Amino acid sequence: MAKACAYSSQHCLCVIAGGEFRELTRHNHVLVFNEQSILDKLNKLNISKSPGPDGIHPRVLFELRYELLEPLYILFEI
Repeated sequence: MAKACAYSSQHCLCVIAGGEFRELTRHNHVLVFNEQSILDKLNKLNISKSPGPDGIHPRVLFELRYELLEPLYILFEI
């Protein structure tokens, strides 16, 4: 069950119980989860926003996106 969801017209980036991120299509609810989708989300971070409740500033995630890509992919595949 999703704890939080951010909808666009065709996709939903959900935080599933346990803290994992999954991108769902709204029509068929097929999980689309690969390194490119993670990189796309990291590239779209607004670096002028404040840190979230985890205390990690979006600029840190954005600047380290290539270093974080593989660990995040491995983490979310578990």
